[in-house]
Parts: sequence; structure tokens; C-alpha cells
Amino acid sequence: MTTTEFDPGLLGEHCWLECANGERVMLPVTRWQELDSSDELLLAACLGPTLDVGCGPGRLVEALTRRGVIALGVDVSPVAVDLTQARGAPALCRDVFDRIPGEGRWRHVLLADGNIGIGGGSRRPAAPGPRAAPAGGQRADGARPARNRPAPV
Repeated sequence: MTTTEFDPGLLGEHCWLECANGERVMLPVTRWQELDSSDELLLAACLGPTLDVGCGPGRLVEALTRRGVIALGVDVSPVAVDLTQARGAPALCRDVFDRIPGEGRWRHVLLADGNIGIGGGSRRPAAPGPRAAPAGGQRADGARPARNRPAPV
């Protein structure tokens, strides 16, 4: 499965999310490009192999790789994967519900920028969290900066 829905935003264009009630919300696409202080808090907790689910343009994977942390980005957008790889960071274009290399060995799974709802909304976290990380691993939800602490998987 691949998608191009977010590609305009990944390429720097304005992008809106249309809510079920008809409200349109402008997505913070420029935030997806560069690290900020809340990203630093999230990344500081990643001391072992880290999987970034829905990696977008790869700012988190790149930062972890530069710090010497084994990291892999996964995204369904070929544009996102190309942008991540252009930063020198590893990424795969694949559905996060398919097999992921290193399943059960990722110490941390990142679900940043609202990706906690991949595959079914915020009440159903993305499946790779429990499957990709071993018991005792962590899933870090960067969707809510005030609660930016890793959670046990």
C-alpha cells in the first residue's frame, strides 16, 4: 500500500485535513521538516534501536542516525521515503501493518506528528508498536507534547 495524500505537504505546499464535521484544519507541514524542542525531548528517550512509524520527511530518523542510534523510518509515501533517504537516513516504503525488518527487536517505536492514529484513530494505536518492540520496549507518542514521555509496550 502506498499513498500520495500527504505528498504536497511533504514537498512544502500548504495542505489541509478535512474533518468529518466539514471543518478544514491546516496541517503543520513546515514542522515536519526540521527538529524542534519537543522533538529533542522525544529523541532523548531513544537510547536503542528505534523505528519511526510514518516517518514523513525523516527528521527524526536523521537525528537519531547522526547520534549513532540505529533507526529506521517506515512510511507509505514514496515521496516521504525519498526525502528521508536524501537526508542520509534509512527508510522503507511499506505499510506499517506488513512485516517490518527487526520485528521484536526495536527498543523504541516513534509515533510522532499525530501518527498515533495510523490505521484506526487515536483509540486504536498503530499495530507496529506492540509487534515491533519487545516486551519492555517503548512506544513514544509525540502527538501530545505535554505528555511526550515514552510508554511501555
